[in-house]
Amino acid sequence: LTLTTHTPMTAESNDDVVVAYRLLGWPLKDDAASNDNEVAVDANIGLSTSFHSKIRTTADGVTDFRRAKQILLGEEGKIVFHQDKDLNEGNSRRRGPLLIVKGYFRLIKCSLEPAAATAAATPSNLSEDEWLRMTCELLKNLGDSFKEAIEKHLLPLSSERNSRSPSSTPLYTSCSSQHTSAIIYYLRSILQNVHPHIMNRIRLLGPAYRSFCDVADSFLTLLEAEKTRMEKFVSAFLPSVGWEALSNLQTDVDKLSKVGKECTGLLEQGSFLLFKLIDELLDKFRIAMSEQECSFVSPEKHSKVIVFLYARVTSLVLMAARIRNSIIKDGVAGTSSFKDEKEEGRKVITSFLQRLAKAYSVSLVAHARLEKDVDNSNRAGLLVVIGLRTKAEQYLTKILGDFDSKSANIIHLSLECFVEFPSFDESELIQGDSLGKLALMKYVMRKLVGTESTSFLESFYETVLFDVRECHHLFQTSFSGYNLHNQAREILSDLVCVLEEASHRLCYSKKIAAHDFRKNTAEEYWRKVITQQHHLLVCWLAPAMNRNPSTFTRPNHPITNEILLHIIQKRVVLSCAVNDSYAQHDATHLISLLCQLMFHHHTETCHRRNIASLLIRLLSQSSNTKTPEKQNDPKSLTILLLWSSLKKANIISSTPSKRKRRAIARSAFLPCDMCTICGVLEALAMSSICSRTSIDSEISAEIMRLWDGILDKRASSGKTNQKYLA
Repeated sequence: LTLTTHTPMTAESNDDVVVAYRLLGWPLKDDAASNDNEVAVDANIGLSTSFHSKIRTTADGVTDFRRAKQILLGEEGKIVFHQDKDLNEGNSRRRGPLLIVKGYFRLIKCSLEPAAATAAATPSNLSEDEWLRMTCELLKNLGDSFKEAIEKHLLPLSSERNSRSPSSTPLYTSCSSQHTSAIIYYLRSILQNVHPHIMNRIRLLGPAYRSFCDVADSFLTLLEAEKTRMEKFVSAFLPSVGWEALSNLQTDVDKLSKVGKECTGLLEQGSFLLFKLIDELLDKFRIAMSEQECSFVSPEKHSKVIVFLYARVTSLVLMAARIRNSIIKDGVAGTSSFKDEKEEGRKVITSFLQRLAKAYSVSLVAHARLEKDVDNSNRAGLLVVIGLRTKAEQYLTKILGDFDSKSANIIHLSLECFVEFPSFDESELIQGDSLGKLALMKYVMRKLVGTESTSFLESFYETVLFDVRECHHLFQTSFSGYNLHNQAREILSDLVCVLEEASHRLCYSKKIAAHDFRKNTAEEYWRKVITQQHHLLVCWLAPAMNRNPSTFTRPNHPITNEILLHIIQKRVVLSCAVNDSYAQHDATHLISLLCQLMFHHHTETCHRRNIASLLIRLLSQSSNTKTPEKQNDPKSLTILLLWSSLKKANIISSTPSKRKRRAIARSAFLPCDMCTICGVLEALAMSSICSRTSIDSEISAEIMRLWDGILDKRASSGKTNQKYLA
């Protein structure tokens, strides 16, 4: 049915149009006054319960609905953001965007919320599927109309970007009250009027949120174009007229920031609504896998819906960050409101990361069940769930801007969110969410190793190390009878390799200022870099690195210590294997630092014990007997440096003339510290016997005498070798 306002109509057709206009909430007279005051006019037109009931339950009501829908899909329902002679038909004037949008949502309300039928009503034969189909058509058409209107309005603004002189058009015209209010009304109505029906009518998800994201993205482009006009206006006129003449410009900037802030709030509200849908769908997978028979219901469909939700949330989060970085900051930067905006942005990204970790953990459980189940009847469904792991990594990459240098702000913010990740509750730990988080952090670190983004990497590194303890239970417990042991070990093995690579990139840009490189030689600069790295690695072996103030005196988790010991040991071994000045200084300085801390009186007991474990491992390395004169294998280098530090510390009883001084030194050690030191001395003596050809003969002879004395005392008294400490 095609309707035009200038064509004569019969009484019957005129009545039909009146009913259709009433249903849409449009005024009957399409004059200037009604369009200029469309908000007030629309507010006075209500959709009564009886009228609503008639639309949904009678054949005549369905006919009226279809007629109103056809008007919206025609020329009268087309949204336009500017007026010109090409858009006028005869003497009629096009309705404003807000009135058209409200007409759409009045029809959508009728199609989604059926009122109770009256006794006299004649039921229609229209099925719920048909109502849903028409709703989806309306949503799609409304989104396309909005997008087309915005893109058409952007054409003159785009041409201005290539012009050196600003337009004479008044600023902020693209965000006039009618146009802005129409878009904001559309975004809010999707969230408030359409979203509550999505879980029961999942077909609404695509038309609603795909259009929602497209319209929001186009609107954001419009705001950015308007901001560019403002900047060009300032740069063109400021030198000649001064700030006083441009004082009104601040008002336009504040208006733009206010619109951006309102739009950001709606985008983040939409994100949190979608998070709830993701949780519901992931919980369905978990419930299905916890059952004995593992009965999946449409796993492919649910998986596609989850992927779609992640895609939409990614778009919403990135658009909100885009508005904050380009629109809002100029209006409220430095104020408490701006800080609140940043905090809101942090919350939504943290929530997004939580859902990614949850999806990853669900895929790990599916993998564990697939390995255990003998019956292959559920194999297809489990493989679908396992595929969520790849999607989680994919959308994490997108949210971080493909780890590009241009996305430094969002990368740093996301790393902060990982560091400040909320603690898992008991149920989340049992279900493996902590392991999913650790896997995602491993993925992020692997990507960051190959980039220039080293800022904030240290805190992220620490978070990875000290969050390992949250996954320890997964080596011993199971989820509904399905162990995650294999998945945990695989992730931990990969994590250690990534941490090894990342440890070499620390401190490059954060710890040492650029001017140090200019005023020092390249060799001196890199020596400073190495020193900073070593201090950081050795510091992590100390129990004080626990971030929780209430647990400062507790030792590191055994897994954390094991990772650190492995990383440092491998670093020394690799540096010894490379014959250049950088590698030699790396190995020598790191072992020297460990030896000094080993015999220092103020080293904490737990820290000393960790260092002792590392030194004993280095002393147990196989020697490089092919090139004994170089003395560059880990064992020989450790023997030489450990013996040198031992003599400087003056804590062994090899020189009786200094007994009084050594007695003072011994009193500074606790009994447990002396046991630790003696264990290192024994390992040193035993290793030197097997490495005589790799170290100086005089040093070897001195260590040999120490070993003979240890054996004699053991044989005579049966006591420990603490006798050899001063």
